[in-house]
Amino acid sequence: MRTEHDEVASRVLPLALNRVAARLNTETGRALTGTGLTLDQWRVLDVLATTEGLAMSDIAAAAVITGPTLTRTVDRLVDRAFIYRNLDHADRRRVLVRLSERGAEVHRELAPRVADALAASLRRLDAAETAQLRMLLDRLAGG
Repeated sequence: MRTEHDEVASRVLPLALNRVAARLNTETGRALTGTGLTLDQWRVLDVLATTEGLAMSDIAAAAVITGPTLTRTVDRLVDRAFIYRNLDHADRRRVLVRLSERGAEVHRELAPRVADALAASLRRLDAAETAQLRMLLDRLAGG
């Protein structure tokens, strides 16, 4: 027998999470207006900003971008000299994607604007609620 918890878990919760994700994506997109960057391009820059380089599969997982879309996104960022690809010195079969100095500069300029837009979306929650939400989402995501 299905319980109310099962009903929420299977039907209501996924829709609510999708609505929140869509709203946050919209706010991020607005923050990027006029920058020439798409949401996916921003996600790649943001993921790479805290690393020394990642394989495409790692970027795809961290940025939640599918393979074909990620390839196009990375190609465009390479064309703009925001990122570059090179061989992994530890495993020469693997290609790592790294943020260029120009890409790091763009990220530094835009990160506060994106953070402000996202913070505005979360103002309905106090600091404790925001921390709890993050912890719960991390747990649901398997982290």
